[in-house]
Amino acid sequence: MKGSKKNVKYPYKTILKIKKEYPDSWVLLLNAVRNPKKRLSFLGGEFVYADKDREKVVDKCASLKHIHSAAFVYTGKIVKPKNTIICL
Repeated sequence: MKGSKKNVKYPYKTILKIKKEYPDSWVLLLNAVRNPKKRLSFLGGEFVYADKDREKVVDKCASLKHIHSAAFVYTGKIVKPKNTIICL
């Protein structure tokens, strides 16, 4: 199929490399590899898109076709205010 994006291959990048290239940004990964030693953490994945605006990253994910799994990762530090519970 001419112009089909079904077979698009995205480069695999490690989280360490992504954090260096895109500090304080939201990142979209496909087929992310989970870190077995740390819950809700990833080692890397197929890098698709990064932006400081989370909504742009979500929109990019919504525009993709034929994805099996996707992960959103924030590369900055998440500061939890006092007396606050974060539910995922």
